Amino acid sequence: MNVFATLKTVFFGSKFLSSPVPIDGTPRRDLVSALNGLMPLCRTIPGVRLALDIREGQVVLALNWTPRTDGNASTGSYHYIVSDEEGVREMADSQVLFTENGKDNLPGSMDGPRKHPTVSTEKTEKDSAHLKKGVQKKAEPTSPEDTGKKAKSHTLMQEVTAFLTSRYRFRFNVLTEETEVASVENNIPDTHLRYTKVDERWMNSLSLEAIETGIDCWDRDIQRFVRSRRISEYHPFTAYFEQLPEWDGTDRVSALARRVSDDPVWVNGFHRWMLGLSAQWMQLNPDNNRANSVAPLLVSSRQGLGKSTFCRLLMPDTLKSYYTESYDLSSPAFAEAKLAAYGLINLDEFDKLGASKMPLLKNLMQASALNIRKAYKHSASSLPRIASFIGTSNREDLLVDRTGSRRFLCVSLKHAIDCTTSVEHKQLYAQLKTELLSGERSWFNKEEEQTIQQHNALFYKHVPEEEVFRLCFRFATEEDNPQEVLSLSATQLFERMKAAHPSIMRGMTAYSLSRILPQLGERVHTTKGNVYRVVEC
Repeated sequence: MNVFATLKTVFFGSKFLSSPVPIDGTPRRDLVSALNGLMPLCRTIPGVRLALDIREGQVVLALNWTPRTDGNASTGSYHYIVSDEEGVREMADSQVLFTENGKDNLPGSMDGPRKHPTVSTEKTEKDSAHLKKGVQKKAEPTSPEDTGKKAKSHTLMQEVTAFLTSRYRFRFNVLTEETEVASVENNIPDTHLRYTKVDERWMNSLSLEAIETGIDCWDRDIQRFVRSRRISEYHPFTAYFEQLPEWDGTDRVSALARRVSDDPVWVNGFHRWMLGLSAQWMQLNPDNNRANSVAPLLVSSRQGLGKSTFCRLLMPDTLKSYYTESYDLSSPAFAEAKLAAYGLINLDEFDKLGASKMPLLKNLMQASALNIRKAYKHSASSLPRIASFIGTSNREDLLVDRTGSRRFLCVSLKHAIDCTTSVEHKQLYAQLKTELLSGERSWFNKEEEQTIQQHNALFYKHVPEEEVFRLCFRFATEEDNPQEVLSLSATQLFERMKAAHPSIMRGMTAYSLSRILPQLGERVHTTKGNVYRVVEC
């Protein structure tokens, strides 16, 4: 390899000679690029030192190194001079100077006369010195002092790591994105330790304990470990299911449902819903695009029957912090974020939710994949859904959209719920886990959804348009005489209803009626538009 030829190509082959000198004295961009090109070359030469001296009208580049063939030989100093007048030229042999006592010598004395005057501006001289110093610093080998600092830093981190892991256990909660800590106690397995969030007080306590044991560390040394990827990740729900015992074969899910009601539709539907809840907690087949899209609704006009208490009873002790009754649908982004942060969301007093919120709620209930941007991050992340929904209501006429009623499994309470008998959560969820792993379905099929819709007929909210319609008409059946069956549009129905009951129909419109009719009966599409087959009462 011809070092000098390469040196000329990399540095003096750049275009910086042909471009004008910046008037502010700053280095040219292509000069910096040329210096970057020298770095791979310098790494191949033992003991290399490179100096760059820039003066008005000329540039001197000095490259010093120890020859490979003779490590004891004097260090050679080879120089190139660049000027606007003479271009690039290598100094004559008589001008080559050799280092004395390991010190570099540039061509000519720094204090002696020069062919070109020194730079007239102070800034250019400073830039030259800074550039020269930076190049030399990169090329210099690691000093013993630097090596000692690295060794000390390595030893310190080993001491900090050994101290923390001997006294504490750490885990990174992927739901809260926070590190949790537990004190190691004798005769207590790690699975039974009580963890808490590492807040500022905990961080300061860990730093003080480390210093008191003789470790010469700073707060940042403790934080570096606690907030690193060395802390293993922990998912509260999957970890809970991994630690469950074997199921003993007793059906606890149906027994839990019967605390509320013996209605077969409720008991079977609650069991299916619990399978969906457990599948999401286990993160079982997260790519199948099926969410637990049904919500049980506990309905009673009487207070104090234990509706909300029963909802809370479903959560195991270690997962109670992932239950919430606070769900604000006025903020869609925050509402969606809670689907990835909580295990169970109670829509308490469901009957107070406005009809305008229902479309958003149903979309959220069906969402399986979430695209959420957290407050302190610049981009959105795809997060798995964890949460299922349950709700309570003090009114029985709570469902407005009949076509969407399949999303709610309503049950009317006839007595107080038994909330005093403890729930064997481990066996309850061990049963659900066993059933899921055995291939049991975790979602409602079409037949089950149709059964829910029929079951929910008692919970529909009857609007005035519907009441007047039923006073005037009923939907035709196959048994009706074809001559009595009328095919009328929504507007025609509205006009006949208004003629029959003008005072009751005051304030109603054909549009409001048209939104109710598809929920009451079948709409038939004809060449003349959509009509409804009805019989006058």
